[in-house]
Amino acid sequence: MLYDLVSKSQSISIPACTAQVFFYLSFADSELLLLSAMSYDRYIAVCHPLHYKLMMSWRVCARMASMVWVAGCSVSLAHTLFLLRLSFCRTSSIHNFFCNLPHLYQITCTDPFINMVVVFLIRCYFCIRSLSYDLSSICLYFQYHPQNP
Repeated sequence: MLYDLVSKSQSISIPACTAQVFFYLSFADSELLLLSAMSYDRYIAVCHPLHYKLMMSWRVCARMASMVWVAGCSVSLAHTLFLLRLSFCRTSSIHNFFCNLPHLYQITCTDPFINMVVVFLIRCYFCIRSLSYDLSSICLYFQYHPQNP
């Protein structure tokens, strides 16, 4: 991507596009999970301030951060592996600076239906799981801090 910025080229090869999709999805998924981990951390800090150092030790934070990166990379790897099963017979490059899954689905010769179903199922599971972590920490906060009229 940096090479394309310097060379003023507006096309990207299929393998470079696949790598770009992997890293883009990996960072986006990790960011979403990191927000959930931060939500849990803030819940512990607000609801249990005296036990915060005990409950959120350096080891716990390191485990949470490593789980975030492993989960982000594994979900991205699943998308990339399903992407590698497609064959691209029309062209060997994409005439676009940024590459994403819909661009690759448009130029493939094989049917991308399985890939779209996998993307849909993984994204639904990923978003629902992340949202449930966030909402559970919010609900637990209000359970420990009820509103008095």
